[in-house]
Formats: sequence, C-alpha cells, structure tokens
Amino acid sequence: VAIWAIITGHAVGPGRAGFANLTDNGGFFPMGLMPMISLSLGVIFAFGGTEMVGVAAGETAGAEKVLPKAIHSMILRIFVFYVGSVILMTLVLPWSAYSQHESPFVTFFAAIGVPHAGDIMQVVVLTAALSSVNAGLYATGRVLRSMAVAGEAPRFAARMNKHHVPYGGIMIIAGLGLIGVLINYVFPSNAFEMVMNMAGIGIAGTWISILVSHWIFVHKARKGEMTRPEFRLRGAPVLNAVTIIFLVGVIVAMWFDPTGGRPTLMIFGLVLIAMVVGWFMVRKRIKGELLDSILDT
Repeated sequence: VAIWAIITGHAVGPGRAGFANLTDNGGFFPMGLMPMISLSLGVIFAFGGTEMVGVAAGETAGAEKVLPKAIHSMILRIFVFYVGSVILMTLVLPWSAYSQHESPFVTFFAAIGVPHAGDIMQVVVLTAALSSVNAGLYATGRVLRSMAVAGEAPRFAARMNKHHVPYGGIMIIAGLGLIGVLINYVFPSNAFEMVMNMAGIGIAGTWISILVSHWIFVHKARKGEMTRPEFRLRGAPVLNAVTIIFLVGVIVAMWFDPTGGRPTLMIFGLVLIAMVVGWFMVRKRIKGELLDSILDT
C-alpha cells in the first residue's frame, strides 16, 4: 500500500506521499545527530537475538556451509523488512506526523482512510508482544534452571513440576516483571522507553563482549595459535574497534537524552551492582564443568 501511495503521489493526511517528505520539514536530521544516536538503543533492542545465529554454529551440522547462508539471509531480511519499512514510512508521511504514542503503521493507515486501522494494528502489536513475552518466559525459565543446577542462580529456580516445567525460574522472571509496574508508576510517560533502552544496553553489552572475544580470536589466529574459518569478518580487527566505539557511544549518549536517559542509566547501574554482588555471593558454589555439560547437551 505504501509503495502504491508513493508511486501515485496519493494524498496521505494533509500532504502527499513522495520523496519530498525526505527534504521538506527540515530535511535530513532536522533535530541534529544526537537524537539519532540516543535513539539507536531502540534499534539495538529490536535486533537483539540476531547474534544467536552464530551461537547455533556449535549445534549445526555442516556449519561451514549453513552458517554463511543463514547470516546472509538474515542481513537481507533485515534490510528488506526493517530498513525497507522505515524508508517507506519516511516517504509516505513527513517525520513530524509520527508520534511516540502511536505505531507509525497506525498513523499511516489512518491517514489514508483505512477504517479501524488503529484497532487492527493494536491487535497485531499486542499479539506480537504476548508472543515475545511467552517466548521470553520459556527461554529464561530454562536458562535459569540450568544456571541454578550449576550453582549460578537461586536454588528455587531449579524446581520443576510434574510436567517438567521449570516453574521456579518462571516465577522469578514473572516477579521481576513487576519491576516494570513500579517503573511505570514512577515514570508513567517514559516507562516503555526506559525498559526498552535498558534491554538495549544489555544487548549492546552482549555484542561488545562478542566483538572483544572475536578480536582476541583473530589475534591468536594471526599468531598461529588458532585457525580461522574461511567465512570471516572483513576488516577485522579494525571493524571490531569501530563497532565497539559506536556501541559505547550510543550508551553514553543516553545521558543526554531528555526523555528519561539519565534515570535509565542510573537504574541500569543499580542492576550492574546487583549482578556484581550476586556474583560474589555465588562464585564459590559454581560448578563450571557441570554448566558446560548442560549447555553442550
């Protein structure tokens, strides 16, 4: 529908779809570069989990052939479905027409006069959110149980019911979810952005650790201590350094975000402190070899 509106120059809301929406209303970066950098955590949050393609290498038969195809396919899909959607949304309406309180797809369909567009998209968004929560409960519950068995998590998380459901870990995750209610009470207008950005910081940290690990791997391979596969990251380790600097810059830019950036970093700082304290509390009872065998299985 968006492509049709752009090609025909169809009226969308008060204006018309077309490339003029890219240059009008202030042109590119009308509010400067800083908002783009600070909002990049939302993009990182949306792409969280893509690194699991690499994790699957240890469980894939013929990884040398399968993984390159999977990675290339993932990049193509991101470009088509995510980047493509953003490009279309910027062409059909000016940036000033969108709001943080409404899905851009709802804004577009409502602007072209599709009846009940908002209700339909709200159902789609709610269904996707519930699906994500369900998948998150399943995955984190299982991971917490494995960690509890190995001594890295509270023993309660290792409990399972007669249907082999790790109810202990699920109850812990559900309880932690109530923190979101508290955040929503204290910061009612920015609660979603704050939680999303905190998740984005965690994902960015995961990516940084992967980049550092790969940097060390490349260094050892050049010394002849390890063997690199044929499918390699081009530009390493320079590209590793550039990406790490960018991710750190995005996190630091949160401090200058007026929509709850500083409280987000402060809350995440408390989370880091809790993680460090928890590590010192359980480090003496961790069974590293058992955890490795569980993860391998």
